[in-house]
Amino acid sequence: IGGYIARTLPLCLAIFLLVYKDIPHYKISLVFYMLLFILMFVLIFLSGERAAMGIGVVSMTIIFFLLERFKKIKLIAIILITILLGITISYNENIKVRIIDHTYNQLGIEKKRLNLISPVHEQFYLESFNMFKSSLFIGKGPNTFRKYCDDSDYNIGIYCSTHPHSFYFQLLGETGLFGFMFLFIFFIITSWIILKQSIYKYLRVGKGISNYLIILYSSIFGLLMPIFPSLNFFNSWNSITLFLLLGFILAEHYKIKKT
Repeated sequence: IGGYIARTLPLCLAIFLLVYKDIPHYKISLVFYMLLFILMFVLIFLSGERAAMGIGVVSMTIIFFLLERFKKIKLIAIILITILLGITISYNENIKVRIIDHTYNQLGIEKKRLNLISPVHEQFYLESFNMFKSSLFIGKGPNTFRKYCDDSDYNIGIYCSTHPHSFYFQLLGETGLFGFMFLFIFFIITSWIILKQSIYKYLRVGKGISNYLIILYSSIFGLLMPIFPSLNFFNSWNSITLFLLLGFILAEHYKIKKT
């Protein structure tokens, strides 16, 4: 549930800003929506899904710093979220162990050896890379990691999975450079748009984009962050959340171009 909320919550916020900005009692509705938003963020935390938490934190950080107006509401939201998460950690030992202690141990800080990814994920990434090396341009075929991860030509350990838990390594191994470059270039474009918006926001250089697009791009950026483990790229509901965001972004740019 944490992953589902992290992927759909920013889109709900963007649609709210798009639809309700011209109606009466807009500010009252915005406060109510902020409270709902805080509740949903806490639910992501309670789910214990660390990747979902990472996606949520990245998306919300970008929204907090780049969103125009709503300074008081954003500040109140951050304070309330911090307080609620602190209370949750204090009174729920399982969440503390899952989110903090397990992450701390997995990173190898206690052993004075920093691991940016877990050994299991590292094995999956290397197996995907082995698939890529055997077929550089078109890969081994979509959704075939589950077939080749047990193959002696590619497997390097004892673990196997249906996907390598990384969009980038999955596309590299399964679709080769052709499939990988589409996603990688889109992530670079998204990063560049967020960087340009940051320059506009704080230096007033260039041209800014609407709050609506800021939220949509922040969500895409969080979902495509290479450092976070990800779901199967070809999984139905995961693909739906990605392409739904892309559809809203393209529709807004088409509308801007027409006007």
